[in-house]
Amino acid sequence: MINLTTDQKVNLTITPQSALGRTVPNSTINGVPLWNISDTNVGSLVVAADGFSAFLIGAGAGTATVNVIANAGTNANPVQIGGSIAVTVAQAPAASLAISASAVISQ
Repeated sequence: MINLTTDQKVNLTITPQSALGRTVPNSTINGVPLWNISDTNVGSLVVAADGFSAFLIGAGAGTATVNVIANAGTNANPVQIGGSIAVTVAQAPAASLAISASAVISQ
């Protein structure tokens, strides 16, 4: 579970794991993994060119799930693997007041 506010972002990375949840060193991923988020009103993803990481940027209050899939096989014999993580985004609290001025007018 990831918790962040609408003015925060977090870097997500993927690592191939066995069925028991152990890291599998020197795993081959064929092609670029595909990322998505279940609710784009809650957050957005900026995926690295190689697909092995992505920034999750908080956008609006709510919950969503980030999903990623990859091919751990070959083009001829694909083996799809995937992962997901839940995200909760809260509205960032007010921290200051901005003052703006209109155009100057005659008295």
